[in-house]
Amino acid sequence: MGTVENVSKKSFCASSVENSKIFLLSYFQKSNIHGFVYFSLQVLSFLEKLFWLVLVVMAFSACVIISLQSYNRYETKNTVVTIEKDHYYWNTSMPSITICPTVNRISIQKFDAYCEKKKIQGTDKSEFYQFIESLANSTYTNFENIKDFPSIEKLNIDPKDYMSLIYRLTEDWSRRTEGERKVRGIFDLEFVVTEQVLTEYGICYMTNNHLTKHLSTSTLIFGTEADSPFDEKFYQNVKLHQVVSGNLFDGDLNYNFVGFVDEIMAYSDIGVSLHTTFMSSDSYQSIIHSAVFKINLSVLPTNNIRFSLLNSVTRVSQRGCRFQSESNLTHYNFYTKGICLQECRLNVAYRICSCIPHFYPNKVAAPKPVCSYKQLKTCLAKHKDLLVKLRDEMNNAVNCPGCVQNCKDVNIFIDSFQVLEGTTDLLGTIGGLMIVKQYPMIRYKRKILFSFEDLIVSVGGTAGLFTGFCFLGAIEIIYFFTIRLFWYFKGRR
Repeated sequence: MGTVENVSKKSFCASSVENSKIFLLSYFQKSNIHGFVYFSLQVLSFLEKLFWLVLVVMAFSACVIISLQSYNRYETKNTVVTIEKDHYYWNTSMPSITICPTVNRISIQKFDAYCEKKKIQGTDKSEFYQFIESLANSTYTNFENIKDFPSIEKLNIDPKDYMSLIYRLTEDWSRRTEGERKVRGIFDLEFVVTEQVLTEYGICYMTNNHLTKHLSTSTLIFGTEADSPFDEKFYQNVKLHQVVSGNLFDGDLNYNFVGFVDEIMAYSDIGVSLHTTFMSSDSYQSIIHSAVFKINLSVLPTNNIRFSLLNSVTRVSQRGCRFQSESNLTHYNFYTKGICLQECRLNVAYRICSCIPHFYPNKVAAPKPVCSYKQLKTCLAKHKDLLVKLRDEMNNAVNCPGCVQNCKDVNIFIDSFQVLEGTTDLLGTIGGLMIVKQYPMIRYKRKILFSFEDLIVSVGGTAGLFTGFCFLGAIEIIYFFTIRLFWYFKGRR
């Protein structure tokens, strides 16, 4: 009985192998791929079939190698930067200004009300004011200057509440109702959107920028959007610009950033930051100025990088730049290279001291521990050169993965920087005057050089050249080894 079963199994296996061989030879006879037909010809000798096998393997190898080169070009070199010079028709955005107060950030009225509510009096109140004022003005370059008193420990302030407490004790000067004391941007008797924003220097004020809504203090600290300045009574009957822009025929453009009536600036490396309308303030490349004068900035914008359908048909790895909506960040829901470097700095601080400074947004799924003021003074202060420059002791750049350049950006050069002393009495305010005297003459534009359609054509042409392969040939293979194979073993041969 066992012998009969073994014979039956061997017979079935031999039959299956023979049928498979016949089916494969049938495919070779009908295939459109060059060289396959010679494997099915009975008249050819073994050496002739071996010859054709070597040729087919070489052809397929060349096809694969060249196709992979085309794919690599599509992935890494499919865009090109071109130069445009038709500058007569360009609309150029004026640079943005961010001003960060360096003293007197805390509102005395709000501080007194808070102390009365918390029953903080006498020496404890004085020491608490010095502490919270120094904390509000702290950043990587001056953490060691944070005031430290024994009475601060008795207040039991949770480090994660530092920034929200500073925010509640700070008056938003951009929301003042008095016209002359309101921080605002002024352009040709009209106004420019101005917002209180959160930076690595704490609470600052920004005007003439596309990102003011994303960078507002309420958005980054609490995750809630601030009220629109368009809803304020002050702006209801005037034109309000998000960004001031102009062209060659407009002549010199200028706007004022005013309303800083108190002595809010100290001699330090903090003050006025100049940047593009597509980026946030790069705090550590700020312009130095003091409290008692107005500044006059003459700038030259250039290298306006434009794009053409890049965000919809290409990936970041292909074009080597990232759009604002393509955020890869944890603590921010939008992208700029400057913000990416801030998050990189945040992660370095966390890696070194197991906590992050209080001025970073932390409303995320897995919030990081916030440094206490003692950790800021004892740990982060020791590594300020690394954290500010993002370079180690050997001057090697810290790895900031994913921090590629912005797809839409403008390079700005300061043509002149002038201190205008004595204007405070005349204007009743301090601030900045931005002037654009020369418009860009060239502009760079990213274009798609090697699209997905080009990749298909390239691979298809390579396959056709070396093997005779085509789209219908691919359909033929799928058909032959699915539907035709099924019916073949069903007996329809």
